[in-house]
Amino acid sequence: MPDDSLERLAPALDTVQLDRSTAGEFLYSGAHLCKYRLQLDEMQRIALRPKETVDLMHSISQSL
Repeated sequence: MPDDSLERLAPALDTVQLDRSTAGEFLYSGAHLCKYRLQLDEMQRIALRPKETVDLMHSISQSL
């Protein structure tokens, strides 16, 4: 289950900051915010848990 402590501290985040090599950009529109929230939710859903990440890295290092 994801940690929701950040949501409790800042329930209405209203800006997305994009950093690029040539410039930065801030996005404020509801459509942009929705898009990035969905993307972050999906990344969180498919990401390995910390222990699984360590196990995977160990397995890869053993195969080198």
